[in-house]
Amino acid sequence: MPLNPKGSVGHGLYYRYEVRLHDGNARIFVDGEVETPHMIGSEVSVEEQQRQDGTTTYRLLDD
Repeated sequence: MPLNPKGSVGHGLYYRYEVRLHDGNARIFVDGEVETPHMIGSEVSVEEQQRQDGTTTYRLLDD
């Protein structure tokens, strides 16, 4: 029986993407929704977010 990501207990299921940034060629990890998978090598849009504790996180944007 297939698992329904919207019906699971707790948080939904996510893909974890390793993304290489254009500026600086740095690699980051971004979580994305199960219902919108992205192909290897495709370009995606991410938003950089600065936390109050000084850490930087990234969010996958809907294109």
